[in-house]
Amino acid sequence: MMEALSGFDTLWFSDGLEYAGRARVLDALQSQGSVEVYQTAANVMAIAPATYADNVVSLSISRALPGQAREVVLQAEGRDPAGNARILATVPAVFEDSETTAAAEISLPAELRARISRFTIAGQRSAGATTLVDDALRRREVALVGGRQDQENLQLLSPLHYIEQALVPTADLIDGTLADVLPANPDVIVLADIATLSEAETEPLQEWIEKGGMLVRFAGPRIAASDISRAEEDPLMPVRLRAGAAAWAARCPGANPRHWHLSGIPHPFLG
Repeated sequence: MMEALSGFDTLWFSDGLEYAGRARVLDALQSQGSVEVYQTAANVMAIAPATYADNVVSLSISRALPGQAREVVLQAEGRDPAGNARILATVPAVFEDSETTAAAEISLPAELRARISRFTIAGQRSAGATTLVDDALRRREVALVGGRQDQENLQLLSPLHYIEQALVPTADLIDGTLADVLPANPDVIVLADIATLSEAETEPLQEWIEKGGMLVRFAGPRIAASDISRAEEDPLMPVRLRAGAAAWAARCPGANPRHWHLSGIPHPFLG
């Protein structure tokens, strides 16, 4: 298109940012006539997507041109419990003299962190001064509910021990009874080898599931020894359970163990 024109001058309104091919376009314009550039005196800033690790939110910002040392304020924005848009937290970030990048870190409670929808650079009105927040910033809340444990039981025998070890790096854990954890409205509730629930526990748990909650059940000795979801399907079990090992062996004689008779044959267990 530019080849079809000749002998013109250009007024270029620039945002001050460097784009690929910018020099080539400028050379082409200057070959046709004078180029006059209008550019804001403000140093353009941008914020990178937030990252989350070890309970700390890390933020990184940059400016188009190096300059004097300067402190800017980063704002965490979201909605308060009433649903109103608010600035939930602020943190300063400092550009050192002649540097074009700056960083900041902020540690927030899980409930507050889950409400953040964006981070912005205070006083900057541009798309680059805002970064939206996705689920990567939010650690899921998982409620762990186990049966009563004997205080003398070994930790490794606890039905919750290995579940906790697997979830600690990626989730915020809530411990307690169902009555304790349901009001917190966690993302997931895990029942570890709990065979029966009282009516006072079943009804609110079913209501929570119907509203979108996720229930995960882990089987163990208690569930294996119970009659839950065998004759009739339990609404809080994903499937009906088959009969126990003794009943299975009675129905399938071939499943009974066979014994070796090693009389007179040398072996480690002789005698």
